[in-house]
Amino acid sequence: MTQTKKEKINIKLEELEKIVKEFEKGDVGIEEGIEEYKKAAKLIKEIRDELEASRVKIEEVKENG
Repeated sequence: MTQTKKEKINIKLEELEKIVKEFEKGDVGIEEGIEEYKKAAKLIKEIRDELEASRVKIEEVKENG
């Protein structure tokens, strides 16, 4: 079964929330923190890209009626 775009975004948001919680705990070492930061930045970019693609599709539908 393939995942919907919404499911993919939700999974990425959950991953991002886990990373944020780890940072909030304060037990992340420097090396691990750098890696987690990179993962978080990548997730944020992917989520933004997905949302932007959806926004573009919505605009196209609105324009073409």
